[in-house]
Amino acid sequence: MSSDTLRPTRLWQTPTVVWAALMAATITTTWILSKDTFAATVGTVCTLALAGWKVRLVVLDFMELRHAPWPLRIAFEAWSVGVPAMICGFYLAPW
Repeated sequence: MSSDTLRPTRLWQTPTVVWAALMAATITTTWILSKDTFAATVGTVCTLALAGWKVRLVVLDFMELRHAPWPLRIAFEAWSVGVPAMICGFYLAPW
């Protein structure tokens, strides 16, 4: 008996729920944030934040990094927050 069969699964980790969350984020960035509802700066920052969150979901749930060794997971979590934050920082910089 493998250890995966003994581990309780949470609803959030099911592929269908993760896929639905990814689709909702895509609809948000495509139909809501890209229109003139918000200022361009707000739309860009929110789109980048949602992109980082979507990358995190794909890698953790579909590439199974959720059960990876902690150093690898910490490096990825830092990357998924750091890269969108850095891009937003460059975008918002008053050059």
